[in-house]
Amino acid sequence: MGWRSVIITQHAKLSYSAHAMIVQTNDGINQIPVDDVSLLLISTTQAVITTALISELSRKTSKLYLPMKRGNRLAKFTAIIPLTGPHSCCESKLIGTYSYNKYCGRS
Repeated sequence: MGWRSVIITQHAKLSYSAHAMIVQTNDGINQIPVDDVSLLLISTTQAVITTALISELSRKTSKLYLPMKRGNRLAKFTAIIPLTGPHSCCESKLIGTYSYNKYCGRS
């Protein structure tokens, strides 16, 4: 069960490897176990996230928030049907947009 909230505020590459989320920034590389992540908030458009990580976060039912290009809005993604097996996939669906200020403590 996840308990960490991960917030990305700068240029970064997020990928998935060996049951961990790999966060590569100019400052270095950090590894966070995917099982620990309950929320991933990307508050910059300068971040890259791999589909493997999105799929794994969806499978673990973690919340994923991404910035939208227009206005101070966030898009929230969640898994529709987590499937298992060698040929399975997780579908993600945009379930709503939220005020950026609400989640980042800005007024």
